[in-house]
Amino acid sequence: MLTKDLQVYSLKSTRIIPGFIDVEAPGLLQFAEQLLTVFNEGTGKTRETIEAEAELYLQGQQNLKFGKGLYKILMDHAEFTLAEEDAGSRRDAILSAAASQLKQTEFQTLEAYRAAVQALSQQDPDTALYPDLPAFEQLTRIKRDFSPRQLLQRYNMAQVQALLLSTQSLTLTTQEMSAANLRRIFKCLKFFRLLAEIKQTKDKTTVVIDGPLSLLEGTKKYGLQIASFFPVICLLEQWQISAKVKPKRAVKTSNWMKHHSWSAITGICLPMCRKKSGCLPATLKNRRRLDLCCRIPVY
Repeated sequence: MLTKDLQVYSLKSTRIIPGFIDVEAPGLLQFAEQLLTVFNEGTGKTRETIEAEAELYLQGQQNLKFGKGLYKILMDHAEFTLAEEDAGSRRDAILSAAASQLKQTEFQTLEAYRAAVQALSQQDPDTALYPDLPAFEQLTRIKRDFSPRQLLQRYNMAQVQALLLSTQSLTLTTQEMSAANLRRIFKCLKFFRLLAEIKQTKDKTTVVIDGPLSLLEGTKKYGLQIASFFPVICLLEQWQISAKVKPKRAVKTSNWMKHHSWSAITGICLPMCRKKSGCLPATLKNRRRLDLCCRIPVY
């Protein structure tokens, strides 16, 4: 999930518009592929090495905030080795051996000194000296296999999730709610511990979820639950949401960013756009409406 400094949105009257990107743009697809290559070929490399390799591509990206956001998503899906329990004792053995060799022998070269320390401590200084520092954690795998287009779609979804962290309320409306989808909604509402009111009519189903600001001003935990619940909404065939959010500050979007884009969760492609009508005005000062609708395309 994106942090506040990586959010991109614009404010228009009482509306807030996420800074969606065009997932079909060749330049963005190429950049996403470059970052994916760094991570897919980085198994066994340290976190420090991966950051250095990714930084080369980030510096060449025109929109640095977008590049860091994409990198943040990949880091969230990356798994690194945990620190070894005996890391401290191994470090002590290397440092003790290094001090002992300095007192006893004069070495002509640094390589000879390092070899003597390694032989005495039975540890490799390059890997065993600081294995418990985050920079030396090794990448084991990527939890999900993204394509470049799916990574850009995940970025669009993350922009919405970041805004939902400060949700006061969220209203979900769907015209086609099957029994299976309804059971999924109930199950996920219970899993994320969300308070909701569900109303059904002949032609639509409405789910009203209370946000954190309606319970306690300033709390973020409940907003995190709503943001985590958002991917479940995107699995529905037809849906639209309307939410009240409280942004910290206004951020202008770049000219190349478009409001019409795509979102995908678990490989399902969903076109996402702003709803243009049927919005209720904001009732509280400094509140903004976030309105999105979504439909599955016909291939």
